[in-house]
Amino acid sequence: MLADGADMEYKGKDGETVYDKVWLLDFAKPLENEFLVVNQPTIVEDGNYRRPDISILSEDFLAEVRDLPQKNLAYEVLKKLLYDEIRTRSRRNLIQGKSFAEMLEQAINGYKNRGIDTIQVIEELLDLAKKINEADKRGEATGLSGGELAFYDGLADNESAVDVLGDATLRLIASELVKIIRQNIRVDWTLRKNIQAKMRVSVKWLLKKYGYPPDMQKLATENILKQAELLCRDAGLSVAFLQRKAVLLPVEMEFMKLVIKNKQLEITLRNTI
Repeated sequence: MLADGADMEYKGKDGETVYDKVWLLDFAKPLENEFLVVNQPTIVEDGNYRRPDISILSEDFLAEVRDLPQKNLAYEVLKKLLYDEIRTRSRRNLIQGKSFAEMLEQAINGYKNRGIDTIQVIEELLDLAKKINEADKRGEATGLSGGELAFYDGLADNESAVDVLGDATLRLIASELVKIIRQNIRVDWTLRKNIQAKMRVSVKWLLKKYGYPPDMQKLATENILKQAELLCRDAGLSVAFLQRKAVLLPVEMEFMKLVIKNKQLEITLRNTI
């Protein structure tokens, strides 16, 4: 999130180059930065500061950005917000992050190559923001956890698998994949070939068990292992950090427990990845 003003250059109504600053709210300093590019103030209630909803997923915020008179400025703001949002999501969901990144790149390239004008690219970016919002609702609709949904996306990335197995079976496989990852995860699993090999065998066995298309099993297995690494990394399972700190990381879902035994670290994952 931008804060304290970021230099921005865009074309004015008469075609002249305008140099300005984009201001976005810094929630850590509510008294110093009380407005966004859309002049949305920090809300004060009973002496407490409440964060206004400025997420790119907020329909109100998107509408305000769309109505900005400086369309080039609106484009730059949306591009920055979407880039940061997608980068964050890419650390949790491999397939989803890749898909959204490709959509963003396609829209930006179309604009740079003058295939579309500023108003059109803004609409494409706004549409992408809405798709990201819809993606968040998928987990709620399917009843899958964040980790399960990430594995589901990896499995469903193969259209033939969706056609052959159906949604319900893919969801079941995703849930079992989470169990497999939990059983095999160790703090240094990405460095230990034996654990990786065991995990790979378990994943292949599971895919074969449910009849996942044979021609896509190898790619699916690699994607699953990459996804497992992303989820663990996002949860804070950093080998160097753990070895240096030797304390329980403050992970939101409280799904891991640090045990010190024989001067070596052992990680037990709890409550889904």
